[in-house]
Amino acid sequence: IIFMDLVNTYGYERVPDDLPPLPDLGFDIFPDMRDRVSVYPTDWVTISITTCAVLYGLRFTKRSQHLVRRLFTCYAMLMNLRTITIISTTLPICYEHGKCREGKGPLGNRMVTALSYAFALGFKVEGVVQCGDYIFSGHTCFLWLLTLHLFYVLPPLKPIRIFLVCWTSLGCVCIVMWRNHYTIDVVTGVMLTVFVWNWYHGRIELMELGREPSGLVDSLVLWVEGDRGLEQPSDGSDRKMYQLQKLEIEPSDSGEDEDGRSQGAASGAGA
Repeated sequence: IIFMDLVNTYGYERVPDDLPPLPDLGFDIFPDMRDRVSVYPTDWVTISITTCAVLYGLRFTKRSQHLVRRLFTCYAMLMNLRTITIISTTLPICYEHGKCREGKGPLGNRMVTALSYAFALGFKVEGVVQCGDYIFSGHTCFLWLLTLHLFYVLPPLKPIRIFLVCWTSLGCVCIVMWRNHYTIDVVTGVMLTVFVWNWYHGRIELMELGREPSGLVDSLVLWVEGDRGLEQPSDGSDRKMYQLQKLEIEPSDSGEDEDGRSQGAASGAGA
């Protein structure tokens, strides 16, 4: 994150101050709410979803260790990708009047500025003016990554999932309504987050099925998954078996667990 914010300081200097905002469908549909409502709803959406994820982690600490590592790995992938995109193409400020128009001044120490961006954690902090980090929306990535994480760990109940999708979508719409990003930044953030999440968990599922890892990426996955890797084969040979143990998400009642094991053993015997 700090490296991305350091690169953002170069994007800040590349912002074309003399160009008007680009045409945007979201801006045509939703009004500019910056001067109408003092509260920024996306901050509350971020705090509430983060709180849910933290409470789950505190409740099931041991079970959450692998999940937290996965979460940070996916987020690091997205932020490394964002480091490339925010410096590759710098868009005009997405409003006519505001802090990145009138309040944008020369940068001081580049590293100090990057640290102030990082420790602001994406929230609006007085005196911290962050401009030029449009493609793509980091807030959107964070919100949807936590939402997918909660999908993964919570019971698959439709009301819970519908609420999470609606609540997270509200946060993303408010990003556009408060003119913090163009619509394409939010849409791209959603698409890339879903892609990275599914790609990473697809690699895990393949290795849980016994596919032998190959290359640097699979080595990274094994490192992130920690002690779930590398099982010894049951046939007594010296070869290594790279099948990952399946990670239990939901705790089971002891009686149900015994029944599940008995049914699994019977199915295995039948096979």
